Amino acid sequence: MLMAVELGKGNLAEQASDERMGQVALKGFFAIARHWKLKPGEQRTLLGDLPATTFNRYKQLPQVALNRDLMERISYILGIHKALRILFQDADGCDQRCGESCGLFEPFLTFDVGGAV
Repeated sequence: MLMAVELGKGNLAEQASDERMGQVALKGFFAIARHWKLKPGEQRTLLGDLPATTFNRYKQLPQVALNRDLMERISYILGIHKALRILFQDADGCDQRCGESCGLFEPFLTFDVGGAV
């Protein structure tokens, strides 16, 4: 009986950890989206065409366990951001090249393979 209680606590801790991880992922995504001046429609597309209500709820940065697809999409954006920072060592150079004019996100917004953009 004591063992069952301990297992229950472990599951709650895991769930809390997943929810915290989801919150941090959303915070990172929305910070990059703001930095890159992505429109809400572009943000929703990159997140897998989320319904508007879900998107607006996520913008409030709740502690929520995100599904694998959404976590994968956010990790791609974080990876692209990191690669651009490495490629263009100065932040201004990176921002200028990532702006609307370069069309960096056009392939992501129009190409969908296997459930991930």
